[in-house]
Amino acid sequence: MARSWVFKAIKFPLTQGYIGLRMILVTPSNKSRFSKITSVEELRHQKLGQGYDWPDTQILKDNGLDVVTSHSNDSLVEMLFENKIDGFPRGVTEYEHVIHEHPNHKMVAADGIYLKYPTDMFFYVKKENLSLARRPEEGLKKGKKDGSFDRIFNKYMGASIKAARLEKRHAIILENPEYTEMMGNRLKK
Repeated sequence: MARSWVFKAIKFPLTQGYIGLRMILVTPSNKSRFSKITSVEELRHQKLGQGYDWPDTQILKDNGLDVVTSHSNDSLVEMLFENKIDGFPRGVTEYEHVIHEHPNHKMVAADGIYLKYPTDMFFYVKKENLSLARRPEEGLKKGKKDGSFDRIFNKYMGASIKAARLEKRHAIILENPEYTEMMGNRLKK
């Protein structure tokens, strides 16, 4: 997340929270490895791969998970197939792209679970430029109200979300206090 002393977040969640829903990519031989996991405590016995500078890395670590970091998707995929990590969490709107990006590695989503924690993507502006912040925020709110935001979101993200079949999976709920603090009362709506 951006530093609050430099930037002002336009507190409109661009992915509607879906970026905090994470499928766990695994090798086909490990597809069922995660299926019996029902709690964060059980998940702590698995090594998960993440980018060393991704915000999700800190979220996973803050929840006591065993995280191995690397510098790129490619190296994390290699680590998965070299059994240096057990799973590679990716957003519900991006995991299929990672699978298709690596056709020589037959990755699949782990059976039965997904990770869920509050987070999102935002536009940021210089903190002192409030007039700049108002315009995109008003436009995003208007698009949400008239349905155009949801139509565009569903056009580009809907198929991936549907393919994840979240209703057939168990959510492992993780905490993200930094996000909760940043959003404040907006999360209660």
